[in-house]
Amino acid sequence: MKKTTTESLSIGFGISCFQHVPKWLRTFSDQYPECHIVTKQLSSSEQINQLMQGELDIGFVRMPVPESLHSISLFKEYIVLAVPNEVKVCSGNINEILATHPLLQINPSLAPCLAE
Repeated sequence: MKKTTTESLSIGFGISCFQHVPKWLRTFSDQYPECHIVTKQLSSSEQINQLMQGELDIGFVRMPVPESLHSISLFKEYIVLAVPNEVKVCSGNINEILATHPLLQINPSLAPCLAE
């Protein structure tokens, strides 16, 4: 993008990169102040649909991405199991811990991007 060009950029993001996107956009805006940025909070599947239809310029999505789109991995997520201190955790008893502690399920109608 030329620094002298006035353009608009439509960017999709989901909850998985919510904490990163503002600093990335700030850096981009500092380099290209003439570019108008429009952000859309969307699920990964909706971002992919809009990218393929030309309605979105960039999307921060979860993998996998269809071969018809170019993608680059930005970072890896590490998910951990956290339990109260009195619960002893080792790789051999994870199924037992999961069976004895209730799990939360997110209502897909309230957070469709987390239900994919």
